[in-house]
Amino acid sequence: MDSFKNIVIISGISGTIGNALFQEFVFDKDTLIFGISRRGIKNLKTLPHYTCIVDVNLEDKKDIANFSKKVFSLNPESISYIHCIGPFKTELDRVTLQRKIEIDDDGDGLDDEIYKNIFILAKNMAVGLISQRQNSPIHLSFVNIGSLVENYDISIFRSWTGVRRLVREEFKRLASDFKDISSIDIVVSSILSVTELIARPYVLGTDNDPRYWLKPQDLAKRVKAIILKRKDGFRQYKIFHKAPGVSHDRFKESEMVKRRLFEHYGLIKSEPRKKFK
Repeated sequence: MDSFKNIVIISGISGTIGNALFQEFVFDKDTLIFGISRRGIKNLKTLPHYTCIVDVNLEDKKDIANFSKKVFSLNPESISYIHCIGPFKTELDRVTLQRKIEIDDDGDGLDDEIYKNIFILAKNMAVGLISQRQNSPIHLSFVNIGSLVENYDISIFRSWTGVRRLVREEFKRLASDFKDISSIDIVVSSILSVTELIARPYVLGTDNDPRYWLKPQDLAKRVKAIILKRKDGFRQYKIFHKAPGVSHDRFKESEMVKRRLFEHYGLIKSEPRKKFK
C-alpha cells in the first residue's frame, strides 16, 4: 500500500486557482490530493490511495467529520487545506452609483453568499480537521486566498473585506490555540484568466495591463513553497506584480467606482482611459 507524506485538500478545485494548484501538486510522488467538488465521487466508505475528486458537503459538519476521519486514517505527515471557494462581488448599483448588497437576508450589512462561502465553509473544514487530529503529530496547514483591495476601505467591496477580516481573525485564533498549525493568508492581484474577463467583460478597455496580472501557475508555485515550509502560526503574504505608474490614488473610492462601471457594464463616467500598450 502506498504511503504519502503530504495530503493536500483543495476546495473549489475546478476553478482557476484550484486547477492550477492541482497541476502544481499532482506529480509529487509523496503527495496525495483530494479535490472537493459537488461533481466529485459521492459516499466513499474509505478514501483511495490516489488523487481524486470527492463530494464533501462543507455545510454539513457531520459530513466533514466523516471525511476528516478518513483523511487522518491515511496517516500522512501533514495535511493542507486550501480554500478556493467564494465569489468576489462588486457591490455597485449602476444607476444610483451607491453600494448595493446582492443578498443580505439577515441585515448585517454583509453579503450572505460571501459570508457563507468565504468564512463559514472554510471555518467548518478547519475546525473539522482539528477535531479529528486529537493527539496526532500530523501538521495542519490552512490556506485562504484574498485580494489586495482589502488594504483599502472601499464601500463597493465592503462585504468582501468585512468577511475576509473575520476569516483572518478566526484563523489567527486557531493558530494561537493549537500547536502544529500553519494558518496562511494570501492576498493577490487580478488573476490572468478567462474567468476574470467573464466577471469584468470590459476590463481590457481600461488602463489595466494584463502583463502584470498574476498567472495562476505562478500563484500555485508560491502557495506550494509556502505550505512546504510548515512554519507554525499565522502568516500573511502579498503576491502580485507591481505595474509601473500605479499609485494609491487608483484605489480611491471615486476612481474605483468609475473604473468598475466600465469594467462591468461598459459605462464611462469620465474620459475614456487609454488602453495598455
